[in-house]
Amino acid sequence: GHGTNVAGVALASGNNNNGYAGVNWNSKVMVCQILEDDFGYYSWWAEAIYYAVDNGASVINMSVGGDGASTLLENAINYAYTNNVPVVVSAGNQNSVIQYPARYTNAFAVGSTDPDDTRSVPFFWSGTSGSNFGPELDFVAPGNYTYGLSHSSDTNFDSYWGGTSQAAPHVAGVISLLL
Repeated sequence: GHGTNVAGVALASGNNNNGYAGVNWNSKVMVCQILEDDFGYYSWWAEAIYYAVDNGASVINMSVGGDGASTLLENAINYAYTNNVPVVVSAGNQNSVIQYPARYTNAFAVGSTDPDDTRSVPFFWSGTSGSNFGPELDFVAPGNYTYGLSHSSDTNFDSYWGGTSQAAPHVAGVISLLL
């Protein structure tokens, strides 16, 4: 569900009579699953970055984060950067410091804003949550109360999500439009 929602924010087709559209209607999604049951190793994330870059991705969205640094993951981000493939990463939802890989110099770290254009704190789903912040933050974008596609229904457009995971694909979608 998370990946479907994120992909839809960035790239869902417009003019589809469904009342929902992504940021860029004229692009394609390359699916690289890096989580299984809300868990994933950094090695899986790095492998997906290399795969995406080597197979023609123009921009990579990573709506994931972890607390520890990883040379393997940073090298993959740098590989994408060296090959002119921007990597857009959600900053995290802990109302704390920016998570990895968003903290890496060659990744675009994205925080979330509320409908009133202020930092999302808290998100609608938890009183202790909030968009992470810090000097590594590159962009902010709408992320709280973000309507999106459902993985279980192709007619339900009434569900919404909240988090930096929803903010990052807004930025990735804009980058894909620019490209």
